[in-house]
Amino acid sequence: MARAHDFMSPSLYRSFITIAICTCDRDTQIGDTLDTLRQNAYPDFRVLVVDQSRNASTYAIIREFQRVWSRLDYIHSDVVGLSAARNLAITASSSPILAFTDDDCLVSPNWVAQIADAFIADAELGVLFGRVLPDQGLNADQLPVAVQPSRQEQTLVGLPNLLRINLFTFGSGNSMALRRSKIPIVGRFDEDFGAGSALNGGEDIDYLYRALVAGLKVTYNPLVLSYHKMWRSAAQVDTLYLRTHVSAGALLAKHLILGTPRARLYALSRFWYFIVRPAIHGLVRASPWRIRRSVAAAIGTTQGIRRYRQTHLLPSALEEWRP
Repeated sequence: MARAHDFMSPSLYRSFITIAICTCDRDTQIGDTLDTLRQNAYPDFRVLVVDQSRNASTYAIIREFQRVWSRLDYIHSDVVGLSAARNLAITASSSPILAFTDDDCLVSPNWVAQIADAFIADAELGVLFGRVLPDQGLNADQLPVAVQPSRQEQTLVGLPNLLRINLFTFGSGNSMALRRSKIPIVGRFDEDFGAGSALNGGEDIDYLYRALVAGLKVTYNPLVLSYHKMWRSAAQVDTLYLRTHVSAGALLAKHLILGTPRARLYALSRFWYFIVRPAIHGLVRASPWRIRRSVAAAIGTTQGIRRYRQTHLLPSALEEWRP
């Protein structure tokens, strides 16, 4: 199997945008993602696949694409975890803009161009999130996974009123872009979080919070449009929903222990938006489904807080992430 940097092109270091796809054992899906990126006509970007798969199936697909598409680069890493893969993409590229999509997403034909336009138009923009829709219609009681459907553009500079803006749904890491010059201000992704880690998710929300604490400008731009495949079964979605709240609880514990600015309001906003408010709506509308969601959120958040506190109470273990 290919090792790190085996298929890296010198052009990766000269392109304006690097699109990183972090993948692990998704050889049946990543080809669709690459197909949609190939349809993007923006002239100055490359795609970097960071592969953590346990077999050579994904590598074989990448090699087939590389025969007909010169923009594609590849790294294999034995270290598993989405944050570790994102950090490797940061290290392996040097383009002014680094964007992320997932191996089960489909980007629109102007996705790359819209990212470029946003950063070119605003020299102070540090982090950009795009609109993510489900790739198919959802039932009224079906939970969307890793989507952000809002049509309303939002820009934040520094921490907002955390009881008025729900940072946990501001954007999704499967359509996220960073200005490289701002990355040292925020730091790298926390490898305790993210798919494949012990805490399974939350690395994008953690990065967003830290970016705002650092005073960066963060924008959600609905013109940056992509689609997330709804391929999971109902049982898998329920499991993922619970894990999402476990990682969110751990995220709250992390910033409460660190004493991050407004961490208590951050925790309170989580409980309001995902536990208290859904429970009230469920009671008012006599909706058992909404009540079950609030209960699952409460259980997962509590588990995450407890799990993080058990392993990260020593200040020395958190020094890298202290604001």
